[in-house]
Amino acid sequence: MHPRNQSRRRDRRALRAALAGLATMALAAGAALVPSAAYAAGDRSIEGWMQPKGEIGLAEGQVTAHPGSQLSQIFPTVDPDTTGSFAASGSADSIGADFAYRIVERGVPTAYWIKGSVDWDGGPAGVCDIYRLQDGNLVEVDAANDSPYACTHETESRDNRAIVKFAVTSLVWATVRGTITPTGAISLDEAWYESLNQKAELNGTTIGDGTTDALASGQTSSWVVYRRNAEGGEGAKMDFGYRIIENGKPTPFYVVGHTTNTRDGLGYDHDAACDIYLGEPLAGGVKQHYSPYHCASNGSNVDGRADWKVDFTVSALPYTPVTEKHLAQQLITESCVNSESYCSYVPFSMVDVIKDPVVVGTPITNNGYVEQSESHEVSHTREITNIWELKWSVSYTWAKVFKASMEFGYERKEMEATEWKDSIEMNVEGRSVGWYELSPAYQHVTGDYMVRHNGVDYRILNSTFDIPKLFEQQSTIPGELEFKCKWLDEEEKRPGCAPAGSVGGGDPDTEAPGIEEPRPTTPADSGAATPTKASVASATDAAGLAHTGTDLTVPLIIGLGTLLAGLGAVLAVRLRRRATGGN
Repeated sequence: MHPRNQSRRRDRRALRAALAGLATMALAAGAALVPSAAYAAGDRSIEGWMQPKGEIGLAEGQVTAHPGSQLSQIFPTVDPDTTGSFAASGSADSIGADFAYRIVERGVPTAYWIKGSVDWDGGPAGVCDIYRLQDGNLVEVDAANDSPYACTHETESRDNRAIVKFAVTSLVWATVRGTITPTGAISLDEAWYESLNQKAELNGTTIGDGTTDALASGQTSSWVVYRRNAEGGEGAKMDFGYRIIENGKPTPFYVVGHTTNTRDGLGYDHDAACDIYLGEPLAGGVKQHYSPYHCASNGSNVDGRADWKVDFTVSALPYTPVTEKHLAQQLITESCVNSESYCSYVPFSMVDVIKDPVVVGTPITNNGYVEQSESHEVSHTREITNIWELKWSVSYTWAKVFKASMEFGYERKEMEATEWKDSIEMNVEGRSVGWYELSPAYQHVTGDYMVRHNGVDYRILNSTFDIPKLFEQQSTIPGELEFKCKWLDEEEKRPGCAPAGSVGGGDPDTEAPGIEEPRPTTPADSGAATPTKASVASATDAAGLAHTGTDLTVPLIIGLGTLLAGLGAVLAVRLRRRATGGN
């Protein structure tokens, strides 16, 4: 055999192998690129290629052959952005098939179907219409006015094979997209999204009533809204909001925005906004003309003006930090003066605290030797204080700003000094002085003031307040109440009261007693005879001196008759002389 013939045989074998490989790849891709081996010689075939686009898929496919046609390669379901096909073949003058597929959007079956046919009768052709399921029946809709979907087709043919490609898409008139990204110390949570458009998605998921979102600093969420045919509305619009977190601490501030793309005749109108609110926007929050935070936006066309996108960035407003007390006082009093001032407060925490005890009511001294019991009036006023020692008044703008932030951040509406009064039974042992001490309950608020002074933004760090803790019942003791007492006699060693000294445990030589003048006991208290004037005076003077820590022994006054009473008078005179320095 001639060597050239062997080469030709090898070339023919290689060509057949290559063609077989192409056929295998085409079938694997779902496209019938070569005639079926089942076709008889001289048969013609017409194929329908179903090609749903984007998030649209097809399901529940039904294909029926025309008379004289045979079906093959039927795909009952077709995923988004793939191709599913069927083929009708035969030798008759007219071949073809009818089909029907349900439209599925993001895996959810819709009420819409496509119905159509492929025919080869003189020339290949295809038809595809939109139907809607109503009362169990498929009813054709006016695709131009009443359908959010479109089905278009194109035809290819060569020799005895024809292909009709059907594209199923959403019929979109306007699209608006958006992204949001927190930066720096800012993160976002408690998101809400709302759109009147039926086709709206956040991060690829259809938006519903329970849609929410949270973003760490540097993360981005994206959304897209379509204004589709027959779905109403002026255009594509998305409203959104997030709570602002700073350095991991929730704030009462929210970022709120919207994006809109409206078809207006042959053109499109674009609109976007992003604002900062104090308080949850859907629950009475107030738009701020100045705050510690900033939202920037940048819009751009994606595919002409019909498809528009806006990128939002949320950050802390750049500032000059302030920690010095007197400078902070000046900035606050000069910059927070009226509702138009650039002044804002962001609280980061509020914790319960108990302050140092204070004496409430007037201490009671019992100069007798038996326990004395009586009703005791106590009262205390808790004031609102701040780290800069500025006098509090809700008439001041800086105080109103703080009050508003506390109302929205901690639902604290009352912001006034609170007075507590009560009547409490007090039991005072003999030869002692008793009183009540209140350790008042407060709430310690930590946050930052933000002010703009002469065009410069200052942030007054760690701007703290102490506010009275509120109780559900006004009669509740506003803190920790404790009974205290001291013996009048330094040599007294009995348990129960502290050693002799001043009220509150201070130095008796340097601290004023702060207690009322002692009152003599009555016969009913002690069982003694009625004291004489001299004995009453001596008891008063001795107790008063005992309050100052003077080394005295108070006379014993008991009902042992005239002799002891007279002795008490003599002792009282001697004590007065010692106290006054007389002889």
